[in-house]
Amino acid sequence: MATPAPNPDEIWKILKETARRQAETAEGLAVLKAQTDSVGEQVKETTRTVDKVGRRLDGLGDKIKETAETVDKIGKQLGGLGDNIKETDELTKRIGDQLGGLGNNIGDAAEEFFFRGSERAMEIAGIAIDALFKNLLVPADVGGKQVAVELDIVGLNGDSAI
Repeated sequence: MATPAPNPDEIWKILKETARRQAETAEGLAVLKAQTDSVGEQVKETTRTVDKVGRRLDGLGDKIKETAETVDKIGKQLGGLGDNIKETDELTKRIGDQLGGLGNNIGDAAEEFFFRGSERAMEIAGIAIDALFKNLLVPADVGGKQVAVELDIVGLNGDSAI
Protein backbone atom coordinates (compact mmCIF):
# COMPACT_ATOMS: atom_id res chain seq x y z
CA MET A 1 0.00 0.00 0.00
CA ALA A 2 1.26 3.36 -0.95
CA THR A 3 1.73 6.11 1.60
CA PRO A 4 -0.52 9.07 0.92
CA ALA A 5 1.31 12.31 0.01
CA PRO A 6 1.51 14.85 2.83
CA ASN A 7 -0.65 17.90 2.58
CA PRO A 8 0.89 21.42 2.68
CA ASP A 9 0.21 21.82 6.47
CA GLU A 10 2.04 18.57 7.24
CA ILE A 11 4.93 19.64 4.99
CA TRP A 12 5.18 22.96 6.94
CA LYS A 13 5.03 21.03 10.18
CA ILE A 14 7.86 18.69 9.00
CA LEU A 15 9.93 21.68 7.81
CA LYS A 16 9.43 23.51 11.13
CA GLU A 17 10.46 20.38 13.07
CA THR A 18 13.49 19.94 10.83
CA ALA A 19 14.44 23.63 11.36
CA ARG A 20 14.04 23.24 15.12
CA ARG A 21 16.22 20.12 15.12
CA GLN A 22 18.82 21.88 12.95
CA ALA A 23 18.86 24.77 15.44
CA GLU A 24 19.31 22.30 18.35
CA THR A 25 22.06 20.53 16.42
CA ALA A 26 23.77 23.87 15.71
CA GLU A 27 23.54 24.78 19.42
CA GLY A 28 24.91 21.34 20.37
CA LEU A 29 27.72 21.78 17.84
CA ALA A 30 28.52 25.24 19.26
CA VAL A 31 28.65 23.81 22.82
CA LEU A 32 30.75 20.89 21.57
CA LYS A 33 33.12 23.29 19.75
CA ALA A 34 33.47 25.42 22.92
CA GLN A 35 34.20 22.30 24.97
CA THR A 36 36.68 21.09 22.34
CA ASP A 37 38.39 24.50 22.35
CA SER A 38 38.54 24.42 26.17
CA VAL A 39 39.98 20.90 26.15
CA GLY A 40 42.48 22.04 23.50
CA GLU A 41 43.60 24.93 25.75
CA GLN A 42 43.84 22.55 28.71
CA VAL A 43 45.94 20.15 26.63
CA LYS A 44 48.24 23.02 25.62
CA GLU A 45 48.58 24.17 29.25
CA THR A 46 49.23 20.60 30.39
CA THR A 47 51.87 20.22 27.67
CA ARG A 48 53.58 23.44 28.84
CA THR A 49 53.47 22.21 32.44
CA VAL A 50 54.87 18.81 31.46
CA ASP A 51 57.67 20.56 29.54
CA LYS A 52 58.48 22.71 32.61
CA VAL A 53 58.47 19.66 34.89
CA GLY A 54 60.69 17.82 32.41
CA ARG A 55 63.21 20.68 32.40
CA ARG A 56 63.15 20.79 36.21
CA LEU A 57 63.63 17.03 36.39
CA ASP A 58 66.58 17.29 34.00
CA GLY A 59 68.12 19.92 36.30
CA LEU A 60 67.28 17.80 39.33
CA GLY A 61 69.01 14.82 37.75
CA ASP A 62 72.15 16.93 37.34
CA LYS A 63 71.91 18.07 40.95
CA ILE A 64 71.42 14.49 42.15
CA LYS A 65 74.49 13.45 40.17
CA GLU A 66 76.53 16.34 41.65
CA THR A 67 75.30 15.47 45.16
CA ALA A 68 76.22 11.82 44.68
CA GLU A 69 79.71 12.84 43.54
CA THR A 70 80.08 15.14 46.56
CA VAL A 71 78.90 12.41 48.93
CA ASP A 72 81.38 10.02 47.33
CA LYS A 73 84.23 12.54 47.81
CA ILE A 74 83.22 13.10 51.44
CA GLY A 75 83.06 9.35 51.98
CA LYS A 76 86.60 8.97 50.64
CA GLN A 77 87.80 11.85 52.83
CA LEU A 78 86.12 10.33 55.88
CA GLY A 79 87.70 6.98 55.06
CA GLY A 80 91.10 8.65 55.12
CA LEU A 81 90.12 10.46 58.29
CA GLY A 82 89.31 7.12 59.90
CA ASP A 83 92.85 5.96 59.11
CA ASN A 84 94.23 9.19 60.61
CA ILE A 85 92.10 8.75 63.73
CA LYS A 86 93.34 5.17 64.10
CA GLU A 87 96.96 6.30 63.76
CA THR A 88 96.36 9.14 66.24
CA ASP A 89 94.77 6.72 68.73
CA GLU A 90 97.74 4.38 68.44
CA LEU A 91 100.20 7.25 68.89
CA THR A 92 98.25 8.59 71.88
CA LYS A 93 98.29 5.13 73.48
CA ARG A 94 102.05 4.81 72.98
CA ILE A 95 102.64 8.27 74.47
CA GLY A 96 100.31 7.41 77.39
CA ASP A 97 102.22 4.17 78.00
CA GLN A 98 105.52 6.05 77.93
CA LEU A 99 104.26 8.78 80.26
CA GLY A 100 102.78 6.16 82.58
CA GLY A 101 106.12 4.39 82.66
CA LEU A 102 107.87 7.70 83.28
CA GLY A 103 105.43 8.49 86.11
CA ASN A 104 106.08 5.08 87.64
CA ASN A 105 109.83 5.59 87.37
CA ILE A 106 109.62 9.01 89.02
CA GLY A 107 107.33 7.59 91.74
CA ASP A 108 109.68 4.68 92.36
CA ALA A 109 112.69 7.01 92.52
CA ALA A 110 110.92 9.40 94.92
CA GLU A 111 109.80 6.50 97.11
CA GLU A 112 113.33 5.09 97.22
CA PHE A 113 114.79 8.54 97.99
CA PHE A 114 112.31 9.10 100.84
CA PHE A 115 112.83 5.58 102.27
CA ARG A 116 116.63 5.91 102.31
CA GLY A 117 116.48 9.39 103.82
CA SER A 118 114.09 8.22 106.56
CA GLU A 119 116.17 5.12 107.20
CA ARG A 120 119.28 7.21 107.84
CA ALA A 121 117.55 9.75 110.06
CA MET A 122 115.04 7.29 111.56
CA GLU A 123 112.45 10.01 111.72
CA ILE A 124 109.62 11.25 109.50
CA ALA A 125 108.22 14.77 109.86
CA GLY A 126 110.01 15.15 113.17
CA ILE A 127 108.57 11.91 114.63
CA ALA A 128 111.12 9.35 115.84
CA ILE A 129 110.85 5.97 114.12
CA ASP A 130 111.76 2.61 115.67
CA ALA A 131 111.04 0.52 112.55
CA LEU A 132 110.65 1.37 108.86
CA PHE A 133 108.83 -0.86 106.31
CA LYS A 134 108.60 -0.61 102.53
CA ASN A 135 105.67 -1.87 100.35
CA LEU A 136 103.68 -3.20 103.28
CA LEU A 137 100.43 -5.03 102.32
CA VAL A 138 97.59 -4.56 104.82
CA PRO A 139 93.99 -5.81 104.67
CA ALA A 140 91.30 -3.15 104.29
CA ASP A 141 87.52 -3.04 104.03
CA VAL A 142 86.60 -1.11 100.87
CA GLY A 143 82.85 -0.89 100.22
CA GLY A 144 82.17 -4.03 102.21
CA LYS A 145 84.88 -5.94 100.33
CA GLN A 146 88.16 -7.10 101.85
CA VAL A 147 91.11 -5.99 99.73
CA ALA A 148 94.87 -5.77 100.18
CA VAL A 149 96.23 -2.21 100.20
CA GLU A 150 99.91 -1.51 99.59
CA LEU A 151 101.51 1.13 101.83
CA ASP A 152 104.71 2.32 100.14
CA ILE A 153 106.54 3.37 103.35
CA VAL A 154 105.42 2.82 106.95
CA GLY A 155 107.25 4.11 109.98
CA LEU A 156 106.39 2.80 113.48
CA ASN A 157 107.40 3.77 116.99
CA GLY A 158 105.93 2.83 120.36
CA ASP A 159 102.69 4.84 119.97
CA SER A 160 102.59 6.14 116.38
CA ALA A 161 102.44 4.93 112.81
CA ILE A 162 103.31 7.16 109.92
